[in-house]
Amino acid sequence: GRAHGQGGLLNSTRAWQALSGRRYIDLTEEVHLAALCKAIVYRAPPRSWSVVNKVFKLMERCGFDYTSISIQMVRLDEQNQDQPDVPLVVSGMEVEPGEHVLTGLVRKGPGGELFPLDILHLQKFLKSRKRLSDKTVDTWLNPENISSAQGPEGSEGKEEPQKAGFEGLLQQWMRASSMPPSGQSSMRGRLRRARYWDGLSEHWAARAAWCVIFCSLLSLPTLNIFMSIDASRREICDVGGPHHLAPVGPQHLGGVLVCDGQDASDAESCVHACKTFLTFVTAVHDKFQTSYAELLIVFVLLPVSIFTFAVRAARHEHNREEQIYVRRLAQPQKEVKEVMRLKEDLEDVFKLSTLIDRLMVAFRAWLGADSALNACGQISDAEFDLTATRGANDCFKQVMEPVAAMKSAISCEKSEQLPFGIGYLGEDESCKMYIVSEWNMLKFRNSLGGESDRNYKILFDLQMFSEDSWKLFKTWCDKEYKDQMEFIVQSGHAEAQDSGVSCHLKENTSIYDILLPRGFSLTHIYVQNMPDDGKPYQIELCSHRQGTKGFWQTCDALIQSIKHAKVDDESLEEDEEMSILDQRLGNCPIVARFALSEQYFNSMPLAEIHRMCPDLASRSRVG
Repeated sequence: GRAHGQGGLLNSTRAWQALSGRRYIDLTEEVHLAALCKAIVYRAPPRSWSVVNKVFKLMERCGFDYTSISIQMVRLDEQNQDQPDVPLVVSGMEVEPGEHVLTGLVRKGPGGELFPLDILHLQKFLKSRKRLSDKTVDTWLNPENISSAQGPEGSEGKEEPQKAGFEGLLQQWMRASSMPPSGQSSMRGRLRRARYWDGLSEHWAARAAWCVIFCSLLSLPTLNIFMSIDASRREICDVGGPHHLAPVGPQHLGGVLVCDGQDASDAESCVHACKTFLTFVTAVHDKFQTSYAELLIVFVLLPVSIFTFAVRAARHEHNREEQIYVRRLAQPQKEVKEVMRLKEDLEDVFKLSTLIDRLMVAFRAWLGADSALNACGQISDAEFDLTATRGANDCFKQVMEPVAAMKSAISCEKSEQLPFGIGYLGEDESCKMYIVSEWNMLKFRNSLGGESDRNYKILFDLQMFSEDSWKLFKTWCDKEYKDQMEFIVQSGHAEAQDSGVSCHLKENTSIYDILLPRGFSLTHIYVQNMPDDGKPYQIELCSHRQGTKGFWQTCDALIQSIKHAKVDDESLEEDEEMSILDQRLGNCPIVARFALSEQYFNSMPLAEIHRMCPDLASRSRVG
């Protein structure tokens, strides 16, 4: 339908665009609309940002036009992986990938009438498909080409049937675009900065305001000195009193004589000292034998600050140009994004905020309240197993593993030689002794046990490389681990895996040939690198309104995301015995994480600890 009063979308100044974070692009040809359709991608907030998701929902309710439709690179040919993607360029204006989201699209007819697109319909469509395929774009914009190319014999010229629901509304709106060269309509798209402050800092007014505010802050020490001197002048010189600017008798400040006398020609007299503010400042400095350096402090701080911020701005611009270069490489986007993420980790290590974060973590650990070592909560980057996924950047990821550990401010010990329960045969004494020796060495390297005050958390990962192994794990949870899961997901049991009761395995339990150690609790289901974007996907086992049913529904959504993911550099084999899900799990396995935190161990009943570990003489020992 038609919409009037959309002048805010069709007319806007550059200043308002910067302040509002908005940007506008004019689509004057059909090829521009096709390029925009090929560039938009559904980019929801990170899966672990539950708070951010709530903020976005609140922003939508308040009328703040923010969507999850991100403007990325234009995919020229989705069938040719060697063809590099290009940035979106409309009317000579380039839209940098990843920096904007599409929040509005309006078609202007030949008569000036406006037809806005319901952007939420487009977002719902992209959410299920992530991005528009070439076939979908051609179907929407050139339906006659699709019908003539794919229709059966004798059916050329027939239009494709109209889709139902919001997909049909999108298709109808797109087909009515009628843009040049075949029509007379035009379009304008409204974009919003994905990060608001980046757009605000590009306008000269915002930069000028920042300079004024910063200079004002640097001037505060000097302002304080002048205000103190002015207050002393008003008191000594009797400003506004019966002896205004001509005090009688000697005048002291802090026990030091400032002036004395009524002769205006005498530099030591009070009349001369009180004549102006500058003469009083001179008299005070002469009597107290001080310099004017205190008054020049702002002129000392300003050049230093300008140099510091100039270097910071140059470094920021250099990193941005590097990201632009890497993003335009003719490589699969999954590997490119992985390299960019690791590069950002390396840069973050040298920031002051990272050092402060490490100090805060050490301080919390000294107080015995290190939340980073809880079993509950989101998995940090350092705790992910970087060997869980195979890919083009495996070597680089292994080299960057210490950097990821430094960024997280957690010291991690990963024992690749500790095969606890992996194919373990209880009758093999040599294997048992090998496991014990490896475990003792891990305790020695990390100062665990005895009188140590070292905080710790022990993790055990169970990897599932096929759909059958995933089903076997679900069956095990529904039977062997049923009571513990029901206790964890009950409302009111916050951080149950750190409470010390009702969450851990009572005995060593086997799943096929994998033996899960007693005392550990299931905390997360995660995938280290999703097939589509290479980012982690983690599901925390915690209290849920729908209980275990809601948890398994979330896990099923993960399975569907892996199964229906659009992967750039993937070559699946046509094997009837191996499904698409099995092939993808072979490279991106689902991992069930079991943890034993120090908080859980210290909170466990003493009788339960002695039952599981008979060799322990007290709770202060770790076996």
